[in-house]
Amino acid sequence: MNGKIEISLNGEWEYIKDTDGSLPFKEVKKLFFNKNVDGKMNLPINWELAGLHNYTGTVWFKREIFVSEKDINANGYIEFKGVDYYCEVFFNNFNIGTNTGYFNKFELSLQNNVIPDSLNSVIVKVTSPKEKPGKVWPHNKYLIKGIFNHHDCRPGGWSLEHGQDRNTGGIWNDINIYFTNLPSPNFDISTDYDLKTNEGILGLSIEIFAFNIPPISINAELWFKNKLVKKEVLLYNFGNKKVNKLERTIKLPNPKLWSSWDIGEPNLYNLVISSPDFGEYNYSIGFKNVYESELGELYLNGKKLFLRGTNIIPEQMLSSFTNERIENLVILLKEANINAVRVHAHVNRQELYDAFDKAGIVVWQDFALQWTYEKSIQFINEAGKQISKMVTQFKHHPCITYWCCHNEPGYESYELDNRLFSEIEKLDKTKIIKLYSNYEEHPYYGWYWGKKEDYFAAPMGPMVTEFGAQGIPNYDTLAKFMSIEEIEAPDWDKWRYHNYQYEQTNLIAKVDFGKNVKEYINNSQTYQSELLKTAIKYYRINKFRPITGIFQFMFIDCWESITWSVVDYFGNKKKGYYTLKKMYSPFLMIIDERQKEYMIDSFLNIDITIVNDLYSKYSKAELSLLHLDNEIKRIKNINIPENGTIHLEWELLKIPIKDYFKAGKNKIKFVLNDKKGVLAEEEIEIEVIEKKYYWGSK
Repeated sequence: MNGKIEISLNGEWEYIKDTDGSLPFKEVKKLFFNKNVDGKMNLPINWELAGLHNYTGTVWFKREIFVSEKDINANGYIEFKGVDYYCEVFFNNFNIGTNTGYFNKFELSLQNNVIPDSLNSVIVKVTSPKEKPGKVWPHNKYLIKGIFNHHDCRPGGWSLEHGQDRNTGGIWNDINIYFTNLPSPNFDISTDYDLKTNEGILGLSIEIFAFNIPPISINAELWFKNKLVKKEVLLYNFGNKKVNKLERTIKLPNPKLWSSWDIGEPNLYNLVISSPDFGEYNYSIGFKNVYESELGELYLNGKKLFLRGTNIIPEQMLSSFTNERIENLVILLKEANINAVRVHAHVNRQELYDAFDKAGIVVWQDFALQWTYEKSIQFINEAGKQISKMVTQFKHHPCITYWCCHNEPGYESYELDNRLFSEIEKLDKTKIIKLYSNYEEHPYYGWYWGKKEDYFAAPMGPMVTEFGAQGIPNYDTLAKFMSIEEIEAPDWDKWRYHNYQYEQTNLIAKVDFGKNVKEYINNSQTYQSELLKTAIKYYRINKFRPITGIFQFMFIDCWESITWSVVDYFGNKKKGYYTLKKMYSPFLMIIDERQKEYMIDSFLNIDITIVNDLYSKYSKAELSLLHLDNEIKRIKNINIPENGTIHLEWELLKIPIKDYFKAGKNKIKFVLNDKKGVLAEEEIEIEVIEKKYYWGSK
């Protein structure tokens, strides 16, 4: 037999619940044999979505598969693309291996236990425990699940008493059995781009675990837009070794580079690795060069890039994060002019990174650590293993630009975080590695402390990886997960369960309750929108002085909740979404109103900043100021540099109020043009107060 024969195990499995995990395998076999089961489940799926609501503990799964004689080879394997969290696998009653973690794919040898032309039994034990609040949760956690078991955006919030709800346990991704002449190789794929030589560099490592492998031929082909651009035939005699490793560096002159969508094209190549002995494997890859300056600026392919980013936690249950939902998410992100995403404190499914590759969205990838964990060498070692799996599994994606070891670790995780940093550094030197994203990068003025105007005085940075405020979703959205009575009354405990923050909303942000709930919702969304506008306005004005990138928190809800998102779980946009879209425009004119009210004998007091994130210059632009459709001022010969900012000081805009405006409210329109047309438009409203009385006047 040549190549690879694959059999999908997706579909209906029987299952047995084992809450405390105490059932011995012999007993489990009997229960399955006698059909004494708890039900059937269509895998892959998180068991929460299959009806095991808030279930914690162990579930045993069984399926039988017919294997034809003609399909059988000495090398049979079972592959899992995602199991949460502990997994033990039995094939024809033989224990063939285990796995720990929720995001990593893994495979196990069937160890010559296949029975030809017969039904073969697969039994999988999956355990997803709950870390008990108080003693273990939240400060001594041992499960490496990041936001999936400890986060203020998941069911129940981060309440010390409540702990986690909606267990993400289960076999949530595809399961396959396959047969090959050789064991399935482990591939380690990296890409880079040499700015000096203009060469793309493909690092390829192929590892096979087997004895006495005969000489084999491996083809490595690079395709671009259905054209073969590079082919190498790798002939290799592995010899009598248990671990057989082939490493090659393949160079491609003048490659088409992968870039973010706003400054270039996200060019992708298809890497095809094939052999008659182990079949064919396809990877989508891209060539890029990234580095960070001493000031924290990102250089992508030698060009400085300002990051207009957001944080995403798109789905609690990864099995439900379908291609359609991923596609819709990417559309929303690009419509909002977002060029960077922080995958916040979790590792997502391959399909999401594929979508970011195609869309040209830069990714800051967190490891799945959120806040504090048990301080033991066992935990550190396990975290080291899992972060290595993350890097090896996902590093071929050109969208991934940053690796980050830990979100908000506090100040007692030095040994852990340094170990994780070193593990990444060993595996991937083509990306930027961050030890952590910590509180000093997360200003929450106007929400957890201070007021929104504090963004002007204390911005933090230079990279701001979280900022924002909650915005209550629309009434119709609330009605999908709370009763009318709970909304109208309102039942604050019910609201808090869905992550609403009463104290922050009403005592710090001071959101007006209004006359009814709908007014309150509107006021909340307005506040979120104004805070985002204030913060982003300051950050964009201070682009590269010192702000190098910003990540709003957060983009979309991962369950039915009340959070910092600008898009709710059902895809409805809040006011903050439209603010984000406007303020994240790659070309932005910012009118800084130094005052709103004017005496009739004063002068207009504004400052204008033009921010251009694009690599296009605009020469001899003109700015017109209009009132009642009449031009009151025109500034000519404005030269706007590529990827830069210019400031028009108020002296250039010194306009006598009495010459153009009357007492009361007056609107001023600002139109920026170049020879090709309108570049930007803005409008402000001022109030003019007529001065009538003086000391000594009659």
